Amino acid sequence: MDGTSETGISLWPAIAVAIGWAYLLVFQELHRRNSGDTSAKPTANTSKALAEIRSPAEQAFDAPLFLQQAGAAYEFILTRYAAGDMEKLAGLLDAEVFEAFSAETARRVSAGETMTLEFVALETCKIVDTEFDELEAAIRVRFESELFLSEGREAAEGDTTATTLLRAIDIWTFRREHSSNSPVWTLAATDSE
Repeated sequence: MDGTSETGISLWPAIAVAIGWAYLLVFQELHRRNSGDTSAKPTANTSKALAEIRSPAEQAFDAPLFLQQAGAAYEFILTRYAAGDMEKLAGLLDAEVFEAFSAETARRVSAGETMTLEFVALETCKIVDTEFDELEAAIRVRFESELFLSEGREAAEGDTTATTLLRAIDIWTFRREHSSNSPVWTLAATDSE
């Protein structure tokens, strides 16, 4: 009888701890459900998982800096193209875009046409799509701008031009190979709305 009472007495602390532990678990679960905190952990885990899926190049991509440079490139490329100065655009355009711009510039020269662009304002410059693969990245940017466009024709008695204020909406695709040592993103495609 002494052994039984000793065994019964020694089990009570263990039973009390087990009951207390179960109570704490139930209380914690009820508190979590009532506070609406159920989405916090899955969201954090999802964000972490998505960050791990992104490539190192995508993680290193600095969107604000890219947009600043893209806006400057947009203005420079358009004004140099209008002036027919293709030499200064050689390193900024992919081969197909350079060929198309060069052909149009040559056509204007042979037809005696003139064109100049003067920027009033670049109102919007935002990324609409990004694509990062194993070899390169492609970024599509939507530009909204106001500019003065002067087009004319060289005549024997002098240049005759007409100037209009335009609101331009363009979507350009810039591309860069991950292995490139150059920080320059080249213009790979142009489109307009």
